[in-house]
Order: sequence, then C-alpha cells, then structure tokens
Amino acid sequence: MSRPKSAPLRGTSRLRSVSFRFMPLRAAPATRSRRRHGHREAVVRQVAEMNALARRLPLVTGGLVVAGLVGCGGVRHEFQSGVPQSRPVHSLVDQSRDPRELDLNDLVPSSGRIRHVWYVAAGRTVPEVVVGWSYRARHRVPSTPSNERYALTLWHPAHLRANSARWTPHTLVPASPFAFSAASVRTADVTGDGHPDLLVTVECQGCNHAVAAVSVFADIGRRIQRIYGHGFVEGSKDGSVGVRGRQITETAWGARGGLVWFDEPRGGSSVCCWAQRLQTFLRWHDGRWTLVKLRTVSAGAPYLDRRPVPLGMASSSDGR
Repeated sequence: MSRPKSAPLRGTSRLRSVSFRFMPLRAAPATRSRRRHGHREAVVRQVAEMNALARRLPLVTGGLVVAGLVGCGGVRHEFQSGVPQSRPVHSLVDQSRDPRELDLNDLVPSSGRIRHVWYVAAGRTVPEVVVGWSYRARHRVPSTPSNERYALTLWHPAHLRANSARWTPHTLVPASPFAFSAASVRTADVTGDGHPDLLVTVECQGCNHAVAAVSVFADIGRRIQRIYGHGFVEGSKDGSVGVRGRQITETAWGARGGLVWFDEPRGGSSVCCWAQRLQTFLRWHDGRWTLVKLRTVSAGAPYLDRRPVPLGMASSSDGR
C-alpha cells in the first residue's frame, strides 16, 4: 500500500452523520477456539450490517454532503449550520489533465487554508488530487477546543480532451473537528478495478487509546462512494460535531494484497499489556464486504505496516 506524499506548498494558500456506530466486539468466554468463533460471528454480523447500511447511504457528490442516520443518541450531523458558504463547489474547466499542474488556490475557497495535498496515481484510469484544508466555523460548540474545522476534498477529472480536462470536487470530509496528518490519506486498490482507492484516517486529538475514524472511498462507476466506515466519532460532549467513519480504538489498519485488514488487541490490559492481537481481513467483492480470514498473533509481533496507522498506535505499541 502506498502513502501519497504531501506536495510542497507555496506560501500560505487559501484553503475547506449520523451515523451508525459499531459497538466494540466482545469475545465469547471459554476456549480460544470458542472466542475466535464468537469473534468471527460478530464480524460477519458487522459486515452484514455495514453492507445493508451502505446500500441506504447517499453517494458522495460534488459540494458539501449532508448525511444523517438515526443511531445512538438520535440524529447527528458532521457539521453545523454555521459552516461558511464559500466552498469548492464549482468545477474547473479547460485545465491540465495533470493534477500537479493545477493551481492549488483554485481548489479551495478563499476563506480556507491548505493543510495537506495528496496526489493519487492514475492506475488504469485517471490521476486525482486530494486536498486537506481548514476553515473557521461561525459558531464554536461548547467542549470543543476551537471553531476550526477541517475538510477533505477529492478533485476528479472528467470530460477529458487531448490536452485538457474538467475537474470536479467531491467532498469526502466536510467538517471534522480533528486535524489531518500526512498519514490521513493512503492509497491501495481494494476494489480490484486497477485504480487506487483512498484509505482515510482521522485521529481524535485529545482522545486516549489512539481513537480514530476510518473510511474507504472508491470510484464506483462515475461517482465517488464511501464503501467502508459508516460510524461516527464524536468531537464534542453533546455529540453535535464529529467525523463520520468506523471508530477504532488501539487498532492499526491498512491494506495488503487487495484486502483491508485490522489489527486489534485481545485479552490482557489496555495499552500496556495485551495478551495477543487479532488480525481481521476483509475483501470487497460484488459491491459488498466479505470476511476472508481471522489470524491471531502474539502481542509483540510486527504490524503489517512498518509504521502503523493511526499514528497514535506508535505510543500504544511502544508501551506493550
């Protein structure tokens, strides 16, 4: 799996769910085989619920996505009505087909500030560019550190001509209260279409145990769709702000060989004294996720990625 490198920025550029929350899985008591069987059944149920939920969710389209589902605590939205109206909703016409030749100032609203830029390889289709940027919400929510919000926008080329293209924005994360890092966007082809998909990780600043919201975005047909990560990580005490995605805790994740994997602790004590780790491998096939295998490894076994993501896992793994 590759991690797109953030592009060098020139000066200061102008840059911008409810959700179903998956409950922590509890292993069944008794023998290891029964615990593994219980976890497998829980994962299968979770995957089935996730597939059913994905079929009901709206696709991510150009502009700002407003998605709401009824979950624990009622309806939650990933942003408030106080979000500035200036946002990258307009397409860019007669532009270069190479995303590296685009003017970054054209990819964000005038009220925003660029934080990160990731270039996505074309693979069998077309290259893309992802921009992470921040802006000030009009109103601060109590219990949040500030009214700074962080957005993630994917720009996709369409109407390709010999030397030009029309670039269209797709909002992946509209208003996260948590900042992005260089590792927030990674790429791997997990849908098997020959084009890199996006593995997005938004870590909760101020949370213990490497809490993060994780999602997978893919080009499905002519649309950009979230195919994994239909939970919600709260960013305020009242749950009015946060970021959409599956919530993980003390869990590394990534992709290898076309499979999405999760590596989570099992048994022992949190952070410092895990008894072992459980690795779960999922495959995207025919528009749904299937459980491929479960594997138990020792607590000190190396992660599948040399540097585990979320980055907060580094401190957790050092404490074992």
